[in-house]
Amino acid sequence: MYPILSTAAADLVAQKLRDGKDAKVRHELWLQKEYEGLDSHVKFRDITEVHVDIDDLYFNANQISIEVASLRPENKFEMEELYAEYMHQYLMEIPYQALQDPAFWRYLALFPFRDYLGLREPDLTALRYGGGSGSSKVRWLLPRTFIWGRKTRDSKSGQYERAHVLRKLRTDEGLSTGTIIDFYHSHIVRTAWSANTAVAQSFIDSVTAEPILFDLEATANRPTNRMASAVARLSNNVLLEYATETGIPDLIKRTKQSLKDNALDMQDIISLGTEE
Repeated sequence: MYPILSTAAADLVAQKLRDGKDAKVRHELWLQKEYEGLDSHVKFRDITEVHVDIDDLYFNANQISIEVASLRPENKFEMEELYAEYMHQYLMEIPYQALQDPAFWRYLALFPFRDYLGLREPDLTALRYGGGSGSSKVRWLLPRTFIWGRKTRDSKSGQYERAHVLRKLRTDEGLSTGTIIDFYHSHIVRTAWSANTAVAQSFIDSVTAEPILFDLEATANRPTNRMASAVARLSNNVLLEYATETGIPDLIKRTKQSLKDNALDMQDIISLGTEE
């Protein structure tokens, strides 16, 4: 048994929360699960072999909030990056039946992780939590954060270095960090070809290996977009989801090399040094 929230119920809860924000309700009160009787909209999926404890969810959400706050993220984009690691770390052991259920993710966003939702996506529109109709789950805040963590976790070491490597490299080079969030959302979380974690990780490894592909702020100068397009074309000819974990890194490396070999000007593919 685990908690769920239907689309209709989620929209009702979100509207109440938006009203509370507009009325400047005290934040501690706004975060309470019983606020305005909102917990009455929560239902439960009764699957005998599955049990998810609500108190554990709230405890974990609070622990993640404390951990992330202690790292002092500079902005909401870095906050999401940090949440990716901790959210996956804390939630990865939840039974797959719940993790594959959109109604469970709606509940997580609007109840235990309400504070994160309110900070990262303060407008609380339907796309943020999974309300309305027709929205893709990978665009909802909670699933995309979890996927970011899942695809960057090293299965051997249990570390999440790939979730943060781009920020470190850009900071070391004195580059802005504005393109980082788009890189992970567009190339790691949402693409069909990166559904295989080994492909996603090899893509990150290749982008961050010398010569590093540094995106500039201008959308016309995003070499990682060209790299991603090349991998997408590769996926049309090679079933990457069935490729071996040992063979995937070589495929991605060769894709990057091919881009370099075919470039008329090396700087047309890679951007090194400082931004102009």
